[in-house]
Amino acid sequence: MSNKSSKLKATHMISTNTKTNTPLPESYAKKDSRVIEAMRKQFLEFAGQPTALPFSEVTVRLCSRFKMHLEKNCNASTPYNYFKKFRKVLKQAVTDGIIASNPAQGVENRLTEGIQKEVLSMDEIQAMAKVDCGNSE
Repeated sequence: MSNKSSKLKATHMISTNTKTNTPLPESYAKKDSRVIEAMRKQFLEFAGQPTALPFSEVTVRLCSRFKMHLEKNCNASTPYNYFKKFRKVLKQAVTDGIIASNPAQGVENRLTEGIQKEVLSMDEIQAMAKVDCGNSE
């Protein structure tokens, strides 16, 4: 495979419009594909790009700014998870020979204390099930 076609494949991985193309190679069947797709949408929104941003324009500074964007616009552990997938995509670009090094590698990505989620007890669930909601369905 030539370097040019490799670039197209990896760029396709994070830049296509899911309404018209698959965002990941069809062979990518891992369960994190939904998270990678959601991260891709956040990145394109952040970058102001409708479809793509060349890997050559992804710098350490841009990665840091993207991390800050995620922290500002996402909740709980989502910024951590999205940035982790962002690093994964860049790591794959290094493996594929598209870029020489991963510009996101030096950007700190710590999991911060998220919001505490309230969980209903079994008694509360059973009490809710007994309430007449007025809907026959």
